[in-house]
Amino acid sequence: MGERPRQHLAGGLATTAVLAGQVRLTQPTVTHHWGALFEAGFLRRERDGRQTWYWVDTDALQAIQQLLEPAPGGADPG
Repeated sequence: MGERPRQHLAGGLATTAVLAGQVRLTQPTVTHHWGALFEAGFLRRERDGRQTWYWVDTDALQAIQQLLEPAPGGADPG
């Protein structure tokens, strides 16, 4: 996900229509990528009529951050 979509989602909820307009991609393209992120557990979503609202799953984000952080007292890879 590029920087602008990340910034937009960092503010809370977003729909595919709003994000597609901001990043100049088609709604089907955004829906495809967000669907993959939802299936992977990084995004949550809620349908409201014809719109779907997405937001970052903060628990999943924290779990990934913990996996990527070096272990305390771990060996220096350099």
